[in-house]
Amino acid sequence: MSTTENDFLYNTVLQSRQYCGRNSKIAELEKLVMEGKKIVVYAPRRYGKTSLCQNIIKERFVKNTKSPLPIYCDFMDVNSLEDINDRLGDAIALSFNHFFPVKSTLKSLFSLIKNASFSINSNALTGEMDVQFVPGSSDKLKLEKNLSLLLTLSKKYNLLLIFDEFQDLYYVNTALAKMRSQLQQLQKTPIIMLWSKKKLLSEIFAHNNSPFFNFATEYTLPPVDIADWVPYFNKRFKSVNLTIDKETLKELSLLCCHVPNSICEIGAALKVRLKNKAITVADVLETILEIVNQRQQSYRFQLSPLSSNEKKFLRIMSEKAFVSSFLNKDFIASLRLSASGTKKIGERLLKIGMIDEEEGLGLRISNPLLRYFLMTRH
Repeated sequence: MSTTENDFLYNTVLQSRQYCGRNSKIAELEKLVMEGKKIVVYAPRRYGKTSLCQNIIKERFVKNTKSPLPIYCDFMDVNSLEDINDRLGDAIALSFNHFFPVKSTLKSLFSLIKNASFSINSNALTGEMDVQFVPGSSDKLKLEKNLSLLLTLSKKYNLLLIFDEFQDLYYVNTALAKMRSQLQQLQKTPIIMLWSKKKLLSEIFAHNNSPFFNFATEYTLPPVDIADWVPYFNKRFKSVNLTIDKETLKELSLLCCHVPNSICEIGAALKVRLKNKAITVADVLETILEIVNQRQQSYRFQLSPLSSNEKKFLRIMSEKAFVSSFLNKDFIASLRLSASGTKKIGERLLKIGMIDEEEGLGLRISNPLLRYFLMTRH
C-alpha cells in the first residue's frame, strides 16, 4: 500500500516530506557537508539519523553539486574485513547504478573500475547495463582496493560518503586503521559517519592513540521540538477529526524518551483506534498498552536469545526511564549480581543494541515500547 505525507511512518527510512522538524539543524549539517567537512552525527537508535542523511542531506547535496556521486554504506554488525569490503563494494555498485543508469555512461566508468572488484553486465530484465561488485577472497579483493577506488572516483566526481553505524568497525581488528589511512586522503570529500553508541564515540575520536583521533566534527542530533510535532500530528489526524495539544504531545514525547520512531508508532495507533475527539494523556497510555499487547509475541522473540540474568537486567531497568549507571548501588542490589557481573551484562546489552546511552540522562532500554512490555510483564 502506498504511503502519503499524511501517514505516520515508523520502522522505515523517511523521505524529506515525511520528516518532522529539525530544520535549523538540517541547515547546519547541510552547510558542513557543502564545505567538505568530516562529520560524526550522533544520536540514539530510532532517532532519524539515517533518514536525515541518506535522504534529506543526500538529496540536497545532489541538487546543489556538480557531478555528484553520493555513496551510502551501512556497517551495522560487520564482523570481519571481508564483510566490510563486501558492504562497501555493494554500496559503490548501487550508487553507480542509481546515478549512472545510461549504458554509455556506465561504459565510460569502466576505465575507473576495471582494476577493482567490479563487473559491468547487461540486466536480463531491463536490458540496461548494471555494475556489480564481485566478492571473494583473493588479493585483488582486499579492503584497500575499494577504499583506493573512492580516491580515484573523487578526482572525477564530487563524492559524499555516508557510513551508517560506523562504530561497529571498532569490533573488527585493524578496520579503523585501514579506513583512516585511505579516508584521510579524501581531503575535500564530505564524509558523514552515523553513530549510535555514545561510549565508543569518545573511544574512537577523543583518545589520542585512536586512528580517528580528531578526524571529524561531532554533531549531536537533538530531539524534535514539541512545537514541530504539534502541526505534524494534527495534519495527520485531520482525516479522522482528531486533535492533540502541545501539553499532551509533550507527555507523549517524554513517555517515548523523545524517540521519533516510537512517537510515530503511537501516533499511527491513535489514528486507527480513535476519531472525533481531542486526544488526552489517558488516550495515549491506553494506546501504548494496546500496542504492547498486540506486539507481545514480537517482543518475546526479541528477548528470547538473552540469558535469564540479561532479561532480569532489562526488567529492572524498565522500572525507570533512565538508569544513571550500571554500577549504581541500588541497581546492583536489585539485580543481586556482583558489580563486575552487572557491568559485563550491561556492556553486552549496549553492544547488541538493547540499551542506549544518552548524554546527561544515562542509560535506557533502546525501544521505549519494549520497556512498557517489560514493565507490564513482571
